[in-house]
Amino acid sequence: MEELERSGSKKNSEVYRKHGIKDPMFGVSFANLKRIAGEFRNSSRQATLLWNTENHDARMLATMVASPQDLSMDELTLWAEESENYVLCGSVAGLMVRYPNSWITTQAWIENQSEWISTIGWNAVSIFAAKATRRADSEFRPLIDYIIKNIHKAPNRTRYAMNSALIAIGRHRKTLTDIAVKAAEVIGEVKVDHGDSGQETPNAAAAIREFAAAKA
Repeated sequence: MEELERSGSKKNSEVYRKHGIKDPMFGVSFANLKRIAGEFRNSSRQATLLWNTENHDARMLATMVASPQDLSMDELTLWAEESENYVLCGSVAGLMVRYPNSWITTQAWIENQSEWISTIGWNAVSIFAAKATRRADSEFRPLIDYIIKNIHKAPNRTRYAMNSALIAIGRHRKTLTDIAVKAAEVIGEVKVDHGDSGQETPNAAAAIREFAAAKA
């Protein structure tokens, strides 16, 4: 915790608050979190202690040093339930996809009524679409239909995560690129309240086409 405090800054904390991150926090940059995590890799005991501080930076670090071999799925589920901002949700998703049967967990979490658990689930879909080469494109096809049907009535940050997942599927699953683009056109504008962050919601169809053009 002392190292986290030394590595933080008030400026970063001010920026993070605009992104919906609540105190307590020190305002540690992602680069510094990665540096500190390199010293404590696969330290699930320390990860649990870090998480229990309820400090945002400590919780981010916890997701980076925890190991699926030591941190149970029940504990990870508790972390998901306690995640209260989209930045932490992304980091929890990065840990969750390393678990056995994480694809099954993802399918359950995307339908969860909690804004944050469903956000984690859709973040995981994005990761799988981009990196899980063993997963068949056909496994992502039903998710496109789900997004079309549910995105506009989903919670705020879940909408953003669903839009991002559609982009990831369109970009990285070649047999689904055209289907994802058409789905994005059917969906139309995805409205997300970004608060004071200045963040914008990308147009999924344009984002997929631009990626495909760059790869051509």
